[in-house]
Amino acid sequence: MTRSSHSSHSSQQPQQKLFARTLSSASKTTLFSALLVVATTSSLSALELYVSPAGDDAAAGTKDAPFLTPAHARDHVRKSSALGKEPVTVHLAAGTYYLPEALRLTAADSGTVDAPVTWQGESAGKVILSGARPLQLS
Repeated sequence: MTRSSHSSHSSQQPQQKLFARTLSSASKTTLFSALLVVATTSSLSALELYVSPAGDDAAAGTKDAPFLTPAHARDHVRKSSALGKEPVTVHLAAGTYYLPEALRLTAADSGTVDAPVTWQGESAGKVILSGARPLQLS
């Protein structure tokens, strides 16, 4: 009897270890899935605004309907309930933006450490903010 109970006990140990490893692996998968959902949710809640030299300041500021001027995007961010609560990114499409006056940004336009405001040029394009006026040569 001692021999068979010992045999039964030693066959249970590898099964218990396997169960513990499987449980640990399942826990890691669940934790990773939860973190992925949180990361995806927080990136979805960020405000994304778009500006293009071919845009319109009466537009929504989306990728398909961008604003025309960086100043309008700045003013939109300032009025937004997202400022200081979630990250904001202002995407500037490639091209030249002729500014009728200086684009003034204050410390408040930077957002916060947890919810920064980022201005970035789009992918491979070159963004120029120009204080000069374009010449109409005919």
